[in-house]
Amino acid sequence: MFRLQNHAAIKNFSEFPSRLNDLSPRMQQIARALVSSLLGAEPFTSEILEVLEDHDAEARVGRSFEPELLVAEALMAVCHEGNKVGNFESGLLVGDAANEVNEKLRDRREDLQLSAKNVGIVLRSLGCPLRGSAVRDAVSYSHQV
Repeated sequence: MFRLQNHAAIKNFSEFPSRLNDLSPRMQQIARALVSSLLGAEPFTSEILEVLEDHDAEARVGRSFEPELLVAEALMAVCHEGNKVGNFESGLLVGDAANEVNEKLRDRREDLQLSAKNVGIVLRSLGCPLRGSAVRDAVSYSHQV
């Protein structure tokens, strides 16, 4: 009976709290689905958003150690570091990116290490143009990722 009586109101509900903007896109979708069914009932809405914010924060920390993110971050760092000292070429070696990934992991006190081969596999999975062990057009590609 609740569904029949409130379907139109829930379907057209658009007064979402501004706190939703701080969540990741996926968590925003979940929050909208849960919050819209409450039709703005504040105590319940706040409680649900608090739980989702905590869960989202934990998920972001977990994603920070995914190989794709580590490699993309290292690629940006290597490209910008090379540009600062003025001796950067358009290509860089996969081993340089692997060294940067492993240095960042050491700085974060993680035991995980990625070999140059693993970094190359991740770069290929991201669609990065490779020629042998060199990343072609690394600067432009690092900004696309």
